[in-house]
Amino acid sequence: MRIYNSGFYEVARVRHSVPRFRFTKDTSLAEWQRNARQNLSQLLGLPLQAGANTLKILYAREHPGFTEHRFELETEPGYFAQCYLLVPKDKSEMHKLCLCFGGHGSNMHITAGLPDNDPDRSGGELNRRENIRILSETPELNIASYALKSGRAALIVELRAFGEAGDDTPSCTENAKTALLMGRTLIGERVHDAICALDAVLSGFDIDPEGIIATGFSGGGSLAFYLSLLDERIALCAPSCSFCSFEKSIVEISHCLCNHIPGIRRDFEMGDLAGLIYPRRLIVAAGETDPIFPYDGVLDSVRLAREVYFCDTPDSLILLSLKDGHRYYGELIWQTINNINI
Repeated sequence: MRIYNSGFYEVARVRHSVPRFRFTKDTSLAEWQRNARQNLSQLLGLPLQAGANTLKILYAREHPGFTEHRFELETEPGYFAQCYLLVPKDKSEMHKLCLCFGGHGSNMHITAGLPDNDPDRSGGELNRRENIRILSETPELNIASYALKSGRAALIVELRAFGEAGDDTPSCTENAKTALLMGRTLIGERVHDAICALDAVLSGFDIDPEGIIATGFSGGGSLAFYLSLLDERIALCAPSCSFCSFEKSIVEISHCLCNHIPGIRRDFEMGDLAGLIYPRRLIVAAGETDPIFPYDGVLDSVRLAREVYFCDTPDSLILLSLKDGHRYYGELIWQTINNINI
């Protein structure tokens, strides 16, 4: 068979290649995880040089049911990540924690359900109005609200190139291209910031280091997933509309460049990577009509992940789906989380 279209040829290469780090049952799982995690870290461009990572509280503000702590920290020399920690008002001395990540078109204020907090950046009042509009039309993007209702503190980090960490130009794609030129990746930088924020919160607040959850939507779901692959403090990962085979999503469908990691499909498929979360819990939420993370690719990845999760309890790897599209399935995810003792 001769192929003259180079794009068709590249896709055919993906379809006929077996990732180098495919897990097999005759392999030591611990050894495979150690080698695979080290390789993934290198593909993401990690580790990065750490900044002072000193938590600077900008203010604390009371709301009905929770306290809002706004803080920043230097995650790399000269770069300051903006963050929220929302803590429920109850009698608990030490709270469980959930890291909450929004996707494209969102920002930390939307994810925290605090649309009025958007400062007078380039858009000024327009930013706040747009945040309010987005939350009124898609209230599930207030991901922190689900954590707070379950009695957990919510940690929200502004993702690089989103919200206060970006503006109209450069875009997410421009950030990603520049990172690639420096041997880094935008998703790796976001993982780095999340790890630094988790370090800072665990040392600066009364937060339980056990039973930590990471969840997110779309690009935020991808961040929750990659963070959980590398940081074993995450006890449960719950991505929504992002866990799907590279072949049937990133390869075949146009996606933002921040999803692209050089060499990732040479070494792994998405289902292979899930083996780095085992024996911790993974909840995959998917829309059966999602146009950019097709459901058949989700099923392929879950089947592959079960090659590692094959001997564990049924609630270690859970697939949740609805006949719906691309969104954060908060009610479904959190009903499942709250039924698990974690």
